[in-house]
Amino acid sequence: MGLAVLGLQQSTNWGWSSVATWACRAGGLVLLTVFVRFELRQQNPLIDVGIFVHRRFAVDNVVMGLVYACFLPLFFFASVYAQVVLGYNAGKTGLYILVIFIGFASATQLGGRILDRRGARPAAVLGSALGAVGFYLWAGHLHSSLGSQWPWIILAGAGLGFVLTPVTTDAVNRAPSGSYGEVTGVTQTVRYFAASLGLAVLGSVLIHQTQSDARASLANLHIPGAAAAKIVASINTGAGTAPHQRGASAVFAAIQGDFADATRIVFLAMAGIMAASFLIAVRRMERGVPVEVAEAPEAEAAAEPSV
Repeated sequence: MGLAVLGLQQSTNWGWSSVATWACRAGGLVLLTVFVRFELRQQNPLIDVGIFVHRRFAVDNVVMGLVYACFLPLFFFASVYAQVVLGYNAGKTGLYILVIFIGFASATQLGGRILDRRGARPAAVLGSALGAVGFYLWAGHLHSSLGSQWPWIILAGAGLGFVLTPVTTDAVNRAPSGSYGEVTGVTQTVRYFAASLGLAVLGSVLIHQTQSDARASLANLHIPGAAAAKIVASINTGAGTAPHQRGASAVFAAIQGDFADATRIVFLAMAGIMAASFLIAVRRMERGVPVEVAEAPEAEAAAEPSV
């Protein structure tokens, strides 16, 4: 998993066609395949990977993985956007991120109640739909101030909140066998691998698109080729190279616009990921509360000694 993510994460530095990039991706996939086949042949495997043949558990993990591919990377992209495009300092960036949690925290509570009464599917369907719409509309307001963004930020955060807790809990409840620790370990691995993969892929898209747009913007500003190349390289390395030519403020404004456009593409991709989660939740997720969970209170009441 680490090699596969590394190959995606470093593709901008190494180049998408470089030997190192493809060696890491291919090596990671080969090692992961070998590990799965080895574990399937063991009587007492380290990880019971055969658990994914059970459809209900597998579907929950797919939905959870898709949502986590947006959830954790979102805080990185939103914080960098707030500082680069909006010009916020660390304190204001924290407040910008806090807006996400306004919707997320409220929806998490409501999603838990829906899970108890009707199962995870309604919360996952609603949350995925809200997240897709929220990210799509948020992407359309990235050239505006926070005042025009916050309704869509809250909507996207609420979409994530509706999905995460119910689906994570439902995945553990629907696991066919195994200890609680093992099942929890599997679901944790799925969601953090998905988050790492999402950050690597979307981060590469962000840098590549920003650099591509910046080359065109600098050419329109008639910046000399060597200086333009140095500025574009600084976008990737974080060196913060400042141009010394006349019109530096115009260059910075152009880069800000290019970064906003690239972030827009990332948020549109997140909207697409949430839309995919919606389709899977609608078509594949199990309806209702798992029988074992629904009958648990009755079983506990029957087991209590009478006075």
